Amino acid sequence: MAIINSVYYHDEVWYSYLYVAAVKCRWRVSLFTAIPNDKMRLYNNMVNATRSWSLSFVQHKEHHAAELLSSSANICLHQILMISTLFTDYLEHLLNRLVHDCGNNTAHVVLIQLNTAVEDLFKLDLLSNKYPSLFSMPNIKLRLLALAPHVHDYARWFTKRRFSIDVWYPVFPLDLPLTTESKSLKFTIQGKFSGKRRNYDSLASQIQRKYKVLQQRNITFLVIGTGNDNLQHPLRQSSAVRWLIQKKPTPAASYYKLIHRTAGILPLFGSNDYYINKISSSISCSILTTTPLLSTARILNTYRYIPTKAVWLQRENESEVDALLRISSEHSSTMKFQHALREKRKILKKLASDMYTKNERVLRNLEKWLNNAYDNKMTSRTVKINLLSTARNLR
Repeated sequence: MAIINSVYYHDEVWYSYLYVAAVKCRWRVSLFTAIPNDKMRLYNNMVNATRSWSLSFVQHKEHHAAELLSSSANICLHQILMISTLFTDYLEHLLNRLVHDCGNNTAHVVLIQLNTAVEDLFKLDLLSNKYPSLFSMPNIKLRLLALAPHVHDYARWFTKRRFSIDVWYPVFPLDLPLTTESKSLKFTIQGKFSGKRRNYDSLASQIQRKYKVLQQRNITFLVIGTGNDNLQHPLRQSSAVRWLIQKKPTPAASYYKLIHRTAGILPLFGSNDYYINKISSSISCSILTTTPLLSTARILNTYRYIPTKAVWLQRENESEVDALLRISSEHSSTMKFQHALREKRKILKKLASDMYTKNERVLRNLEKWLNNAYDNKMTSRTVKINLLSTARNLR
């Protein structure tokens, strides 16, 4: 299997492919990534947050994505090719090589991750109309991966079921510290700093109005992610907020540890798209770090795999800050709040384990298809594809 990530981000997704393919399925996995020239790669790399299982797979030098596309032999070597960020020229080139250079007596699966579903599906629609023959080869199976069930439903509607689509959960084990309990109830707002993604202004207004009572209840906030450091933003100015927005990303190990040590994550959706055709990184981050979301009923209805008992529930017509104040008052002591938090973490940990199983099932089904594939022109016998390998053998 080849994992292709031609941008400097999305590690938090393609590591989920690496974990299931290399650890759970024990397949040979090749990594073709966009390797930065600066030394920050090693410093920021997700491997430092997942060393307990990933080090043996990524300790060898990663190959640049261009190396795969420049070699037909390299492309044909892999039965499954996973594209984690879609560029249509890459896909067109890859499909052309598979069709014209790899021969009709081999079978291949091309998986395409939907990041921004509207844009990615539009690109695929144009490409499939332009080159219909590339999308109809019997020995090449093209499947889309939606990162949440509601994105899957949207993609099926958009494509009128012309493409096969699976749900893939972007989760994998993190090396997390033992939870440090504290008297302060800290809640996280994480991700790229953008008003289109999260409604920071609304939270700032709420904190300003309820600052004194928040102070009395020891409720504080962590704002962490990438972006321009807006010195004038009200959240940046508030003493109730620890502000960690910076241009260069916080190293992955530190990033997830800081979030894990907080009591919850506020999604603060800044767009209805997160309920229709996009997944919020806050959802995956909650599961990765076992840090419960502050969730409305609408979020639970959209991300329907999240158990109600795994979140702090925000009631209808209740603001985020009012919800946190109510939740803190419902627990008569810090000890009881921490007990409730530990129970939610257990549920999230179990949810992650179930997701690993579902992701493995997706790959195993592809393995079955490959092992049953045959070339109608060359032979009538089954073409056996050997995907099994030792877990430590990275090619």
